Amino acid sequence: MIDIKTLKWLLEVWESFGYEAFKLEIKELGLLKKGFTITEIRKTILEDSEIMDGYVQVTAYKVKEK
Repeated sequence: MIDIKTLKWLLEVWESFGYEAFKLEIKELGLLKKGFTITEIRKTILEDSEIMDGYVQVTAYKVKEK
């Protein structure tokens, strides 16, 4: 499992720099090599109310602060 601090960081990257930067950060953190997929990570973030607190999903690939 990925720790909540990392997931929150990924959400901040996603919101600030977009989905492509989010995917790049996942790769740079080595999470793909640890067996996680981008889809799994995205789904985990979007479904966790603690992580998403203060954010809203605008489209399938866009989030923003409330």
